[in-house]
Amino acid sequence: MSARRLLAAGLLAALILVTALVLNREKPVVTVGVLHSFQGELASSEGPVALATEFAIQELNRAGGVLGHRIVAVRGDGASDDGRFESEAMRLLDEEDAVALFGCWTSSSRRTVEPVLRERDALLYYPVFYEGLEQSPHIVYLGASAAQRVGPAVKWARMSFGGRMALVGSDYVYPAAANKLIGMLLETWRGEVVSEAYVPLQSRSTSAEDVAAKLEDAVAALVQLDSPPDVIINTINGDANDVFFRALRAEPTLAAVPVLSFAVDEAMLSGMHESARQEHYGAWSYFASLAIPANERFLRAWHQAHGNQPVSEPMVNGYTAVHLWATAVEAAGSFEREKVLEQTKGLSIDSPAGTEYIDAEHAHAWRNLRIGKVNKDRQFDIVWADPAPRPPDVWPGDQRERLEAWLAELREQRYGGGWGAL
Repeated sequence: MSARRLLAAGLLAALILVTALVLNREKPVVTVGVLHSFQGELASSEGPVALATEFAIQELNRAGGVLGHRIVAVRGDGASDDGRFESEAMRLLDEEDAVALFGCWTSSSRRTVEPVLRERDALLYYPVFYEGLEQSPHIVYLGASAAQRVGPAVKWARMSFGGRMALVGSDYVYPAAANKLIGMLLETWRGEVVSEAYVPLQSRSTSAEDVAAKLEDAVAALVQLDSPPDVIINTINGDANDVFFRALRAEPTLAAVPVLSFAVDEAMLSGMHESARQEHYGAWSYFASLAIPANERFLRAWHQAHGNQPVSEPMVNGYTAVHLWATAVEAAGSFEREKVLEQTKGLSIDSPAGTEYIDAEHAHAWRNLRIGKVNKDRQFDIVWADPAPRPPDVWPGDQRERLEAWLAELREQRYGGGWGAL
């Protein structure tokens, strides 16, 4: 009898599952766009974020969807190229009728897409750290601004290692703006920038060999200093980080210099050379090692679905963005941008990083800063953390006029009207 009952229970469970799947398929459909790079130098960073975004969408569909609609995710491939991001955003909004976009990685891709959002009255959920110096009613900013992240991280580095800092970054608006802020801060903290170098992102016009040569030049400039810097501040994005760390560790005078990185996360570390583990620190709001119940629940579900795939802050932000959007849509009773945005402001939901609170004025997440040191397992051990979340400070201090003028000059004179080196 027990075997029969067990068989009957199994058949009933299967029938319930099949019925739920059929009913879910019969629901009206709403489309969202997942706009990331699935090719090129940034695919290793962006692909995992897209995967986490789609994971959240699958969760919502299993729970019944949003406003009685099943969510269909359509990918747009920015292919590590700002122009492709622009055209793919147009396609997702115009041809796929996406009611919201989730994605972009670099600030140059986000800034390139913003006019498309404005023209089509669309909404983007952006999951990555950024420089600030921008506010759009068409973007919900989930990543930390420079004032929430770069400023306090550099202050920690100044106190921990010393004030002689070398700056190395990719050549687009975020690293340039972050380094501008660092220079301003060091003026008041009795520190100095001893070296500053930029390397292009790999693109259709810039080969991997070109990027490697620029990285070698940057490392050579550090070797030629009268004495090594106290710390290297790294805002390089993408696969070039692996080349950079190999070059650093090959130089005896630089091998022990600590590096504080702003774009190297757990997902990237898993594929990097072991040299990345030596005196390497990361500045993020979330680390996978964060020991809170919400994160532990998320990691169990994630690893059950995706095995040993590492989890990083941008991935968690991409995951949280979907649930944030769904909560706002349900509260608004509508998929319309303006109504959803109004419900998003001041909203708080639970997330793997803790309570996610969106500022009531700027549709920007409040953020804790945490500093982690890379361990032997290519994860981060948290060595310092903010006691409380920081509010968004899009224009740091009283510097808005000065920074707006600098940003306009950077765009026109350095980037030819765009947001990054071609």
